[in-house]
Amino acid sequence: MPLSLHTSQRPKSHHCSYALRLTWLLKLIMLAGLSKKEIQRAHEIPFVDSPKCFLTRSRLHWLSFAVVFTGILLRCLYLDTDPRYYDWVGYITDEGRWIQEARNMALHGHIELSSRMNFHFFMAPLFQLSNYLVFELLGVSLWTSRLFTALSGSAVLVLFWGCLRRAVGPQALVVGVALFALQSDLVALSRVAVPEMVVMSFELAVYFLIVLGTSPWQMVSAGALLLVACGMKATAALMFPVFFVMILAMPRSAADARRRRDLMLFVMGFLVPGLVGAVTGFFWLSEPMPNHIGELATLIQGFVGISKPYLYNAISFLFEHSLSYTFNLWSLGVWLTTVVWWATGPNKIDFRLHRYLTTSGIWFLSYFLLMLSLGYFPTRYKIHILTPMALFITFGVSLIQKVGLGTVFLSAEEPKG
Repeated sequence: MPLSLHTSQRPKSHHCSYALRLTWLLKLIMLAGLSKKEIQRAHEIPFVDSPKCFLTRSRLHWLSFAVVFTGILLRCLYLDTDPRYYDWVGYITDEGRWIQEARNMALHGHIELSSRMNFHFFMAPLFQLSNYLVFELLGVSLWTSRLFTALSGSAVLVLFWGCLRRAVGPQALVVGVALFALQSDLVALSRVAVPEMVVMSFELAVYFLIVLGTSPWQMVSAGALLLVACGMKATAALMFPVFFVMILAMPRSAADARRRRDLMLFVMGFLVPGLVGAVTGFFWLSEPMPNHIGELATLIQGFVGISKPYLYNAISFLFEHSLSYTFNLWSLGVWLTTVVWWATGPNKIDFRLHRYLTTSGIWFLSYFLLMLSLGYFPTRYKIHILTPMALFITFGVSLIQKVGLGTVFLSAEEPKG
C-alpha cells in the first residue's frame, strides 16, 4: 500500500517537473541562435507556445543557410569544366581577355599596354590584379582563373543572408536567398572569369552601407567601395547616379538631418581617391598613355551611346530578350510587393522595412531605365537588375508576413488621402 500511495501521489508532480524542465531546455537551445529582439519577443508570449514557434523559425533559418550553401556549391564545384550558358557561347573566349594581363604577369612578368589589343585591362585593372594575386598563390590554370569570380558570386549570397537574416522574416529570407542562389544567369556568370559577379558583390555591399549606415565613415566607405567596383570593371560607374539618387530620396526620421552630409561624404569617398588614383596612374603610365587616350575615348564612346529606338527597346525587351523570361517572372513578385506596399501605406509599415522597400525600388527603376537607354547593353550588364528585384521581392514577402493579406485587402478599401 505505501508503494501504491507513493506511485499514485508523486508521479504527477514528477512528470510535470520533467516536462517543465524539458520545455525550458528546448526553449533555451532555440533561443541561443536568435537575435536579441527575437529573445525579447519570446519572453512576451507564454513559454508553452514558444517552442513550436521558435522551432519553426529555427528550421527556416537552417533552410536558408542550406540554400546559401547549395548556391556556393553550384558556383565552386568543377570550375575547370566547360561552361554551358544559353545566352552566348563566346563567354569562354571572352574570359581569356579579362585575365590576359594577369596571366602574362604571372607567367612572363610583363603586361601589354596597347589600348586596342588590351582594352579589357583598362576597363578592369583591379580585376586583373586580383586574378594575378590568385595566380601567384595557386598557380595559373583554368580553375584558378575562375576562382575569384566564383568566390565573389558566393559572397553575394553570404552578404545577402548575413545582412538580412535579422531584418526580414525567415520565410522571406528563404525566398530571397533562393532567388540569388538558383538563378541560372547568376550561377553561370559566377563560373566564368568575367567581372560581372565581382561588381555585383560590391554593389550589394555599397547598398547595405548606405541603407544601414549610421556613421560618417560608412558613407565614405560606400563611395570608396563603389570606386573599387569601378576598378573591377569601369561600367560600375553607371551605378554612381543610382546611389546618388538613392541617398537623396531615402526615407529618414524627422530628427535625421544628415541627408546632405551623407551625400557629400559618399561623393568624397568616390571622387577623392579616384582623382588620386587617376593622377598616379597617368604619371606611372606616362609613356604609353598619351598615345592611346584618343583611341580609348573612341572605344568608350561606342559603349555609352544612347539608344535611338528607345520605345522599341523597352517593349521588345519584355518579349524578345533572352532574359525576359526571368525578368517577367520576377516582375510578378515586384508587382505584388508594390500592390501590398501601396495598399498598406507607409504609416502602417515598420520604418526600417519602408526604407528597404523605397531604396530597392529606386535601384530597380533607375537601373531599368538605364539599361533600356544605352545602345550597347548586353545580357551580362542587364543581370545587374536582378539584385534590386530580389531585394524588393524579399522585403515584400516580409511585409506580407507582418501585415497579412487580409489586412492588406481591408487597407486597400480605405481612402489614401
